[in-house]
Amino acid sequence: MKEYTIYIYRIISKDNLDFILHSGKLCSSSHPECDPNYLPIGETTLIQSRKSKQVIIGNQVFGTLSEYIPFYFGPRPLMLYAIRHGYDVPKIAAHEIVYIISSLEKLKEQSCKYVFTDGHAYDALTQFFDNDAELVNIDWKSVNAKNWKNTPTDPDRKRRKQAECLVYYEMPLSAVALFAVYDRNCLRYVEELLKNHSLTTFDVKLKPEWYYE
Repeated sequence: MKEYTIYIYRIISKDNLDFILHSGKLCSSSHPECDPNYLPIGETTLIQSRKSKQVIIGNQVFGTLSEYIPFYFGPRPLMLYAIRHGYDVPKIAAHEIVYIISSLEKLKEQSCKYVFTDGHAYDALTQFFDNDAELVNIDWKSVNAKNWKNTPTDPDRKRRKQAECLVYYEMPLSAVALFAVYDRNCLRYVEELLKNHSLTTFDVKLKPEWYYE
C-alpha cells in the first residue's frame, strides 16, 4: 500500500455544483436525494449499463455500480479526453468541468464506505477490492500517466489508467479536500458558489495541467 496520501478525483459539470453544495453531500445516482436535474457528462449508454453491473468481491455481491459515486485515482481521466473532443459524448469545454477531490484518508475520517478497482469498473477484466492492502493491484504508473494509449506490447493500459474508487451511496462535503478548475473564470464561479453557501473554508485550485487541450 502507498505510504502517502491517496487522493481521488471526480469530474462534474460546474452546473451540478450548486445542488451539491446546497445538499451538503455527493450522492450516487440511485440515492433518493440525488439531483433530479443532474447534468451527466459521460457516455449515456455506459451510464445506463453501469446500473446493472454488479460489484463482486470474492463470492459476495456488494450492490451495483449505480449505488456508488465514482472517483478516479488520478487526474486527466480518459473520460475527460472524450468530453473535451466530443468522442461518443457531447463536447464540453474545459472551463465547464470541475474536479472534486477527496482522499482515502478523508473517506475513513468521515466513515464513508468504499471499494476500489484495478481498472475501468465496467470492464470484464477488472477486479474489485475492499481492503486497502490490495491497493498494490493498482497500476499507479498508468493511473498517473499522461500517455495512456494502448500499445502492441501493452494492450491493457487504457483499462488500468481508469482504476476507480467507488464511494458507497453518499459522501459528505466534509470529505472534500479541495476543488480544482481549468481557468480563473471558473475559479471565480466556484468561489462565488462557495461564498453563497457559506463554505469559504474550501480551497479552489487552478490546475490547467489536469485538463486536455
